[in-house]
Amino acid sequence: MTPLQTCRAILADQVGPDQVDAVLEHGQWLELQPGDRLHGDQERVSAMYLILEGQVALSVDVAGHTLQLGHLDARNWIGEVAYFSGSYTACSTVTARTPVWLFRMGFAEFSAFSRAAPEAACRLTHVLVTMLIHRLRVTAQNPVLDADGQLLLPVNQSLPEAGHAVPGQGILDFVRHLLGSK
Repeated sequence: MTPLQTCRAILADQVGPDQVDAVLEHGQWLELQPGDRLHGDQERVSAMYLILEGQVALSVDVAGHTLQLGHLDARNWIGEVAYFSGSYTACSTVTARTPVWLFRMGFAEFSAFSRAAPEAACRLTHVLVTMLIHRLRVTAQNPVLDADGQLLLPVNQSLPEAGHAVPGQGILDFVRHLLGSK
C-alpha cells in the first residue's frame, strides 16, 4: 500500500470514513530512516505525527543518562502531549528504529482542522486522549528497574488495535462513551 492508502485506512478507523478527507487536507508526509531523530526531549515542537509504517523508539535524558521509554508502532500518534499541554515542548526523544512513514499535522493545522471539521476533530481528540491514557497506564503498571536500580520502561507503548477505533458515529455517542453512560 502507498502511504496515502495506509493513512486513509488508519484514519477511517480513527475518525470514520466520511471524515478522512477533512484530516488529510491539514497535513503532509514525512519519511524517516533508521536512526533519524524526529525531535529531542524538551525541544520545541510544532506538530503531531501519525505513524503510518514502521516503529519509533522513545527516550528521555535525565541527569546525564538516557532512559529508554519503549517504542511505538504504526497507527499511533506522537506529539499530542505537547499540543494538549500547550507547552509545545517534546516530552521525549523520538528516533526511527525502522524505515518510518509519518503523516504530519502541525498544531496550527490541527486548530484549523478543529474549526473546519469539529466532529472529526472530536473523534480524533478521543483517539489521542485514549492513547495518552494507555501510555500512562503502561508506564505506571509496568515499571522496570535496571541492575543499578534505574527506572526503565522498554515496553511497547502502542495502543492495542481495538483502542484505535472510535465507537459510534456522532458527538453524542462520543460524549456518552467518554462519560461511561449508554
